[in-house]
Amino acid sequence: LGVLMTGLLSVISLTIANLVGERETAVRYQAANLAREGIELVRNMRDSNWLKGDLAFNNMPEGENIAIQFNPKTQEFAFVSGDGSSNDARVTQCEDGTYIQSSSSICDKSTPFSRTLNFTFKTCNDEFSGDEFVGLCDAVGGSGTLVAVEVSSIVTWNQGAKNITISDKLYDWR
Repeated sequence: LGVLMTGLLSVISLTIANLVGERETAVRYQAANLAREGIELVRNMRDSNWLKGDLAFNNMPEGENIAIQFNPKTQEFAFVSGDGSSNDARVTQCEDGTYIQSSSSICDKSTPFSRTLNFTFKTCNDEFSGDEFVGLCDAVGGSGTLVAVEVSSIVTWNQGAKNITISDKLYDWR
């Protein structure tokens, strides 16, 4: 009887551990997709600026802990500076299953996620040095010309105890 109980308890323990691991994997996968979406939003903004004939990094803030505010009704978004812990950084879920960050109550299903972006602009001198790049900065408008933005998208959950960060460098190729 003792051997049977030990075997049954082992099976139950493994099943519970497997379910917990599966749940954690699903949450991490969601967080990674939200972080990737933050980078894609900034890339889309850069590309839209190009298509409008604006400067590539027009209307992009510099700094840390910047939240994305999106209004699905108007299809417009804005960047909001904060401390990274404000409600502006909270990600909510809409009835149709989409996730947004919004200061309004358009989508009010709570999620455990918060997302912030960090922007660091790079000038020609910051990005390119060495003999192989001699004259490049002069060709693009001088050493202080903005040529790239480094964007980090940070998603946190479990009250900030867990996080995932995805970073990318977006260049002004025009």
